[in-house]
Amino acid sequence: MSFGGKDSYFPTGPNDKRPGNQQKTARTVKQCERVCSTDPKCTAFHFYLLDPGAPNNCWIWTKDYYIPNGSDKAYCFVKKDLAVTEEWIEDTTAFDVAREAEEAEKDGKRKPKPTKSLNDYDAEYNQILE
Repeated sequence: MSFGGKDSYFPTGPNDKRPGNQQKTARTVKQCERVCSTDPKCTAFHFYLLDPGAPNNCWIWTKDYYIPNGSDKAYCFVKKDLAVTEEWIEDTTAFDVAREAEEAEKDGKRKPKPTKSLNDYDAEYNQILE
């Protein structure tokens, strides 16, 4: 089974079909979990670790049978009970509007997303030593 672009979205991205009041950027694992737990279509999510604060670190998966691939570049979570969807409640603590405005301003200065984890660098270092 393969997964493609139609099987996922990042919050506020072009494939995010949630109601407008739920359109919040998820910059933390906690925010990402909140998006998944309140989206009945979410079956799993992964959170990219190498670019803290980026607006597209959270990916919501909407297809059954998603399984983590062992990547050391992301946290992966699968919903335990797909029949349970929490109610969306406006939470100004989890999604702080003023803080999000500050983060959005920083986004314009972001460099390309890193692609190597510390494990990748360790492997390269070990190869040099051999």
